Amino acid sequence: MKSTVKLLVIGVAMTWMAPPVAGQDSGGDFVTLTESFRDAYVWGVYAGFYFLYKRPETDGERAVRECIYGWDSRQMGEVVYRYANQHPERWHLPASTFVVWALETACGVRDAPPPL
Repeated sequence: MKSTVKLLVIGVAMTWMAPPVAGQDSGGDFVTLTESFRDAYVWGVYAGFYFLYKRPETDGERAVRECIYGWDSRQMGEVVYRYANQHPERWHLPASTFVVWALETACGVRDAPPPL
């Protein structure tokens, strides 16, 4: 019982300290997050897009997975952060888009972002 209460208190405290989810929706909001929140966000999006869908892996997805093998979340977050800052004209797009495009660009799967 005590461990359940401790977990509940920790969960509430973490939720209270975290930035609002709505603030993580766009690329412009993404660049304002702290480094640790950016890193966690990038890892979560990457895991969701590349691991959680039950479908065959595309050649591009395989290339990204093989390219970033061994990277930690900080390296992934930095790649996406730099990419987002290089493309402020796209900050109105979802931040998750920046994760996919940045990793694909860094790994040579994509040469440039699609036209607006």
